[in-house]
Amino acid sequence: MDNDIKSIEKSVEAIYDKADKWEAEGRNAFECGWQATLEIMLLLVDRYISERPGQLVAMEIENQDEWEFYLDIKKKLDLPPETCAVLVTPIAFKSMPATDIPGIEDFGPKAWERNAYSLIISDLEDRTKILQAALPGIKNPGIDVFDDGNQLVDYTYNTIDECIDDLTKSTWIHFNPDGTWTDELIIRYTENWFAKSMEIDLRSSEIHQEFSYLHHPELLNLPPFEAVFRAVGEVMPKEFGDLQNIVDAGNSVNQDLELGQPVMTKKSILENNEPEYRALLD
Repeated sequence: MDNDIKSIEKSVEAIYDKADKWEAEGRNAFECGWQATLEIMLLLVDRYISERPGQLVAMEIENQDEWEFYLDIKKKLDLPPETCAVLVTPIAFKSMPATDIPGIEDFGPKAWERNAYSLIISDLEDRTKILQAALPGIKNPGIDVFDDGNQLVDYTYNTIDECIDDLTKSTWIHFNPDGTWTDELIIRYTENWFAKSMEIDLRSSEIHQEFSYLHHPELLNLPPFEAVFRAVGEVMPKEFGDLQNIVDAGNSVNQDLELGQPVMTKKSILENNEPEYRALLD
């Protein structure tokens, strides 16, 4: 634990040294300080985002309103596979120590006092460029993109919903992987999207279908049925723990909703019993 703390402290010092260097080169002091702060926020949850590449992670959730806001962002935000994304909630802002950024004292009510959220997006490894969506900001919701101590983008919206609806477009403009996607990126992107089915309705979830092996099984040279079962086989165990839990959950849903599907058993699934196999997929 002590080693972890020392490592984080050293990384924080390096980030502030970088901000000082930017400022010495003539960049705006506030913009340098703010990008450094955003990078430190990502550093604080680095272990979680490294375990969930291309997925949205929430920095603390306290109540039902924060949970529903998180799910709404998760539904509408389509992340490229080589990004990380953190939603900072009002309760998370309240728990943070004060930041020493030039001019921050003039910002008015604190984020938790105005029930504000912040979405931070960057590349998994390279934090040179960072996108932040303020939901809302001091006056209006907005999207800012910082690159090497410079503010590249400053979009302002009338409502939080308008800002959220524009998040995917802005994210893909700045973080779309270059060149042809590898199989690894296709798999990660597709299965991240499918994993959302554990919490939200996929029919209303954003996706770039051209990069999804579920929509285009030929991307991985798979027949359609095998593509679907691959996604189920990869995603479900991570969410439910093991196949028996998946089978139990499926039977429970079938019974509660009276779907008329056959009762499934782990043994039959492993033996490729087609009616139960299809029931599991459904």
